[in-house]
Amino acid sequence: MLRAVTESLVFLLMAVIVLRAYAVEGYIIATGSMAPHLLGRHVLLKCVACGYETAVGVGEEARGEQAWRWKCGNCGLRQRSAGAVAVSDGDQLLVAKQLPRKLLGRRWRPVVFLNPADPSVPFVKRIVGLPGETVLLREGDVWIDGRRVVKTLPEQRALRILVYDAAYAPPTGNDWQPRWIAADGVQRTASGFRWTAMGGRNGAPTNGRSQDERIRWVHYRHWIRSGGAHRTAVPLRVSSAPRIPNAVFSPVAFDEHRRVLTCRGVMPPAVRDALLAGNPDPGVRAAVRRLAELSHWAPITDTLDYNRTPRLPPRWVRDIMLTARVRVTNGHGTVLFRMTDGDHWFELALDWPRDEIRLSVDVQGRVLWSAPLERTLGAADVFRIEFSLFDRHVLAGVDGRPLFSPVAIETLEAASGSPEEASADGGGAEEHAGNAVGGPVVRPIRPAAADSGRSGPFDRPRRVIYIGVVGMECVVDELRVYRDVYYRTDGVRHGAQPLRLGIDEYFVLGDNTAVSADSRLWDRAGVPESMLIGRPLVVHLPSRTIRWRLGTWTGRFRVPEWRRVRYIR
Repeated sequence: MLRAVTESLVFLLMAVIVLRAYAVEGYIIATGSMAPHLLGRHVLLKCVACGYETAVGVGEEARGEQAWRWKCGNCGLRQRSAGAVAVSDGDQLLVAKQLPRKLLGRRWRPVVFLNPADPSVPFVKRIVGLPGETVLLREGDVWIDGRRVVKTLPEQRALRILVYDAAYAPPTGNDWQPRWIAADGVQRTASGFRWTAMGGRNGAPTNGRSQDERIRWVHYRHWIRSGGAHRTAVPLRVSSAPRIPNAVFSPVAFDEHRRVLTCRGVMPPAVRDALLAGNPDPGVRAAVRRLAELSHWAPITDTLDYNRTPRLPPRWVRDIMLTARVRVTNGHGTVLFRMTDGDHWFELALDWPRDEIRLSVDVQGRVLWSAPLERTLGAADVFRIEFSLFDRHVLAGVDGRPLFSPVAIETLEAASGSPEEASADGGGAEEHAGNAVGGPVVRPIRPAAADSGRSGPFDRPRRVIYIGVVGMECVVDELRVYRDVYYRTDGVRHGAQPLRLGIDEYFVLGDNTAVSADSRLWDRAGVPESMLIGRPLVVHLPSRTIRWRLGTWTGRFRVPEWRRVRYIR
């Protein structure tokens, strides 16, 4: 009996040694360069306003439990944790080793490799450039051999970063206004909206109205509490210039040539009150109030709240995605999803009367793709929609299946070439007056009669997503807005100009591009194939440290966090 047990233990030990050497091995992530998809040392904090949990990165110096100042990744509330919070260790990866090149060296897959500058240190990054390719980072995207790389729908899911989850909406108040705004007659639910009346607006008869007038819309505006680098403007039709207290340092300025009042970022309440107190003219006061309101409507940027201290100014991100669940409750009319990249409006229409699902651009009638609706959805009354504008391409899916191949936006533009990388506000050296500068003039699909989707002449579009329903009762909920990873080129050594990789080299990047040390910054950009260790498969045995007190004795123990166990895409 003893011999059998001993032999079993020896066999198990040998099996573990062999597996670790040749098949799988565990690695712990120490830094946040792959956040938010793979986490380094962090604290998980729950927002007091919306209840959303945000992972916030911490350094090696953070030990034990302490209070933290942080910003919610969903509603943007800056706050301090109510009590001491334990630090969670970085994700522990189970890595498959000795994989063939076609499985290990795939684009957009995470990979564990040895640091070329210090082979004793393993890193984890995402492969974006393959051997022999020419890599360029431009407009936040990856270009290979002169062409923009286009992600598939599964790849988009693996890289997307949450911007806002409607299920975690804070209560409306002085410091928060809803990001999703609904027309009259549309009811708000826990994570979306319910359309109940099948007639016109407010259930009124629809005789004599066009379909666009009968559609009841909800739209998404990216309302932020404070900060930001965007620029907002409102017209000021007065004969004399307004008085701006402390004008040199004020975020507010008056453009006398264009006769507009502008604000950089969100107007602080103290600045608003000082402007109101110093300007008795009713026209100026109305403009100040309007500017203060609109300054909260910001473009979506590449800010990541995992980083407690932003190192770089934000960049505007036009690559966005909407996911939603649609539940048909009565009737079969039309459900519309509309999104803009700042130059074009795209519409995905689910049209039951015509038995058609179609994609159109700008002016209704220019159909890019269509298919029979019944064949696409079958008899399902509940289904999920994914609609994205990643990589300057349009893509949509139903219940996880892509509807069509990605449609290139560049082919729709009247002007050739690509715009230069722009700052988050669209201002600075490049100021936009409508569409007069910085891109082709287009005619957007107008989701509402008097709404251009912009709040001033210098800014990027603030209303970027619309959902409309006509002729049916349904619920559209589980609304989530995402953005793509934006690859920065500020101060990099490699990537801002075309770089040719060797026949055995890979170009790797971190998802947390503002802080990641990767191929952009190393002396040698390419990682040799011989340095690759394996592909991460799962996050296993994640843990956090807890404190346990017994009388005068205090001990610290690592306990597992089972909800963090997950497969790595």
